[in-house]
Amino acid sequence: MNKSNPNAFRLPAEILPRDGRFGCGPSKVRTEQIEALSARARDVLGTSHRQPAVKNIVGSVRDGLTSLFGLPEGWQIVLGNGGSTVFWDVATFGLIRDRSQHLVFGEFSSKFAEAAHAAPHIAEPVVVSSDPGTHPLPSPDSSCDVYALTHNETSTGVSMRLERPDADGLVVVDATSAAGGLTWNPSEVDVYYFAPQKSFASDGGLWLAACSPAALERIASIKATGRWIPASLDLSIALDNSVANQTYNTPALATLIMLNEQIRWMNDNGGLEWAASRSALSARTLYSWADARDWATPFVDDPTKRSNVVGTIDLEGVDAGEVSATLRANGIVDTESYLFDIANVATSALDWMIKERDTTVIADIDPDPFFDFTQERPEVFLDECDERCIRWPENEFHAIRYPEGARDLVVLNGVEPHLGWNTFTECIVEVARGIGCNLVVSLGAAAEQVPHTRVPFVVGSTTNTELASVLGLSKPQYQGPTGVAGVMLQMLDDASIPSVSLRVGVPHYLMSAQHPKSAAALLQHLQHVLGVPTDHAQLRDEISRWQELHDAAVEGDPQAATYVRMLEQRHDQAAENDMPSGDDLAAELEQFLRDQRNDD
Repeated sequence: MNKSNPNAFRLPAEILPRDGRFGCGPSKVRTEQIEALSARARDVLGTSHRQPAVKNIVGSVRDGLTSLFGLPEGWQIVLGNGGSTVFWDVATFGLIRDRSQHLVFGEFSSKFAEAAHAAPHIAEPVVVSSDPGTHPLPSPDSSCDVYALTHNETSTGVSMRLERPDADGLVVVDATSAAGGLTWNPSEVDVYYFAPQKSFASDGGLWLAACSPAALERIASIKATGRWIPASLDLSIALDNSVANQTYNTPALATLIMLNEQIRWMNDNGGLEWAASRSALSARTLYSWADARDWATPFVDDPTKRSNVVGTIDLEGVDAGEVSATLRANGIVDTESYLFDIANVATSALDWMIKERDTTVIADIDPDPFFDFTQERPEVFLDECDERCIRWPENEFHAIRYPEGARDLVVLNGVEPHLGWNTFTECIVEVARGIGCNLVVSLGAAAEQVPHTRVPFVVGSTTNTELASVLGLSKPQYQGPTGVAGVMLQMLDDASIPSVSLRVGVPHYLMSAQHPKSAAALLQHLQHVLGVPTDHAQLRDEISRWQELHDAAVEGDPQAATYVRMLEQRHDQAAENDMPSGDDLAAELEQFLRDQRNDD
């Protein structure tokens, strides 16, 4: 594989999937769905939603889903315009009477909680969360009248068994990536809602919800209170129209036609049990492949929680980003990797420090034993004398002297190697010992649900028990594949060299942008920890230009603007509990280092 040219590596045709597009569960978009769309184009597309041609399709979808899910008497299939994102707002108006509890274990399961948090007419939601790769369980709470579950967390590949808590309240399940691919028991659920893009291999523009008699009663009782509800978000209006086999406004007709054909295909072949078993077979193929390899591991440790509709695999000793790029170049488009320095924020922060100060290179690590140069290519460039030179992957230690400070700093800002990680990190530990280093700080960045308009939070952790106690930091809880930084921190711990890890949040909706605000926040905390200037304030003008640019882009998109305002409210109410104040941190660290020197 070639990082600079992923097209250079061609996968043999016999191992490529027949269809490399996005998909979940039993199938992707089938040829029969396209043919059905083409066949109905002349008599349906462009037709009013109140005409028989459209109402017949809506009725067929409702009847088909009732059969597919095995819904008892009294249940209704309700549908409306928009996707799951719209339904979260629908639910805050029409299902939550006073307060909701949300099980959050990934990006998508958090979004209904965010909608409930932003809704001014209901109480602050209760959020029960767990680490990525796991899922929490509902906690009976007399103050909650809705328990919001997620059948399948798309971002992590975790699925959960749907079970009603021992409490009053509606069980409302986000099933967007699960519906049609996983089985469920209607007796454990009151509302099972989804958009049809995933297992139903359809298109966007609709939400659908299977609603129990208890849910229908809740919809009617909330409506009777006189609560103001926008007509487009009114579940009682959606219910009345659905019973008449129509939607409040003209729906996405192509979506309905494709959805109807997929439901019919599932039912004709044996229903939900058949579709779920088809998904389970594909999942077993994927997970058994990973289990049989030393360098691939299912991300979800517990096999009972591994999703049968969305697979997540960790790759060890290979560049996952490069794998994703190569797969996309070979026509497998729905693949992505997770990074430890999102948008190169930590890298740019250290680059800034080195640029702003006179530095001396005191050591470097020879790249030859540690890099596969077919993956990390050296670069040819012309120097100031127009002479051709080769730039190899660099891992250099830059010394920065601070006459105004109590200590100096050595910065390593390099490239993660492909090979020999133990030897590579031993080199780092040897340099740390040689210069008498008494503290190592590693920097990183991760995509978070933070607004670009606020200073992002920085969280700190350390494996050193004494340092954690002194500075009020947590011990790292992450389990799973790691980068060379994780190996380095463990080896530093083994060598009794104290270390701290700092990680800053990056707005997840601006993943491709530069992030001077996050870099500045990371530098500011680094300054607090080390007690040396990092010149982060000099990024102020760059931050202002960056924010003006993204403010304009967000304000031009009403939906994005609403989302950012919700993130702002959440951010402003949160306390930065993970890090003590800068002054306290600096004072406590100084005492810790003084004690360390006295012990020596």
